[in-house]
Amino acid sequence: MAPTGPVQFVSDWARSPEGDFVIYQDYTPQTLNDLMLVPMSGEHTPQVLVQTAFNDTDGVASSDGKWLAYVSTESGRNEVYLRALRGSKERQLVSTGGGVSPRWRRDGRELYYLATASTMPFGATVPDGRLMAVSVSVDGRAGVPTPLFSVHARGSQYDTKDGQRFLINVASSASLPITVDTNWKARLSR
Repeated sequence: MAPTGPVQFVSDWARSPEGDFVIYQDYTPQTLNDLMLVPMSGEHTPQVLVQTAFNDTDGVASSDGKWLAYVSTESGRNEVYLRALRGSKERQLVSTGGGVSPRWRRDGRELYYLATASTMPFGATVPDGRLMAVSVSVDGRAGVPTPLFSVHARGSQYDTKDGQRFLINVASSASLPITVDTNWKARLSR
């Protein structure tokens, strides 16, 4: 299946026991944004992961390649869902009250997302400033979302390896000075 939309957005480059793969979203007028998987070895034939009549975006795989977290507008607003990456298409709602930008802890036992608030008609959402955490069991069952802290991440730009420290691209209205040290090598010997 060749890409059908004019633009495809890669949301994850991941690894599984079957090998490396890329998850991306592809647009068609009939099904809007769909999530696709392309293996990085073999014939590179795209496979449909999630295809509904709603926008399905932001697909990210767990580190073991078993689970897929993604965002769908099925409820009328952006919500985070969890399902098996391969096999069963049964999915479960993870976020409560809206969510975007899912990210996995590297061991796959916790999922994070930015909570959203509906601010406009037709389900448009914006991040509300809370980074949420949800435990995920070995069999792929999600726990209850818990707010970790407030953050004003620029878009979906955040990540964590262990769930203890987060790297976040923070939006700032203040201009910070930039200092360039052209004599840094001389300071190394001191």
